[in-house]
Amino acid sequence: MSKVNDNVEAQDKVNDTPMTPEEFKDEVLFNEREILSSMFGKAKDKEDITVRMVVRRPGDDKPLYSFRIRPLTEKEYNKCREKHTRYKKHGRLGGIKLPESTDNVLYHSELIYASTIDEDREKIWDNKTLWNAANALTGVDMIEHLIPWAGVKQRIVDKIEELSGYNYDDDEDDVKN
Repeated sequence: MSKVNDNVEAQDKVNDTPMTPEEFKDEVLFNEREILSSMFGKAKDKEDITVRMVVRRPGDDKPLYSFRIRPLTEKEYNKCREKHTRYKKHGRLGGIKLPESTDNVLYHSELIYASTIDEDREKIWDNKTLWNAANALTGVDMIEHLIPWAGVKQRIVDKIEELSGYNYDDDEDDVKN
């Protein structure tokens, strides 16, 4: 194999003979199986990938508590963003709704809530005893009470993005071509 454009492998010998209908059908079936196994393998992997996040007060090494996060899908990211984005109808564009502003504080809390695995979400964010003590109404409110420090919250969001495939430099060249 030789390299083309430094990131695409090309075969040295190219077979220019046309495929028979049977060969074409076999090739399509082969690719279909590969795509399906890849899709279901990725979905399973999403549930298997978790990272334990330890929350500490800034300037203190003593851990307060910990929870596990998982990667988010693009749809989950979009749902979190839409939930905390305010839209405004634009008069000149026929009343089309355009994003006006996003509440980044609540958006980050929503990302943390959505990426926390179910078991830990129930124990920490959805714990009714903690809700009553903190005067919270939702799991996202609990995150606001339990992680009030911007830097700590940003570190968790950065880890969620990394797990979800953002900040993944190895695929950058593949996507461009």
